[in-house]
Amino acid sequence: MQIKLGDREYEIKYPFAACREIERASGRSITTFVYEAINRATSGDVSFDDITLLVWGGILHIRRNISLDQVAVQLEELADEKPLLNVFVDCAVELRNSLDAKLKFEEPAAEEKN
Repeated sequence: MQIKLGDREYEIKYPFAACREIERASGRSITTFVYEAINRATSGDVSFDDITLLVWGGILHIRRNISLDQVAVQLEELADEKPLLNVFVDCAVELRNSLDAKLKFEEPAAEEKN
């Protein structure tokens, strides 16, 4: 997914390092963070901190040194063009899909006995 912040277009991605940074910043495991966020979003209960954190984490792979405060300022401008609840849900779904791919469990193949 793509997002425009300021005058730049970013691809939102959640590699392993970004997930770790979100955990550190939120004080929660990444799975708890995303599933709680999605559940709250369905009822319209979203915090500005969570929106900022999700977008920030999603662009860290491109802008490693961008701060949460810098993202928050840029989200203010984006809010004039697109509802931030939509941005939040889109990012949360992207993060959930990334986690599903990273954390899926596969049974080890049974070893054949001779």
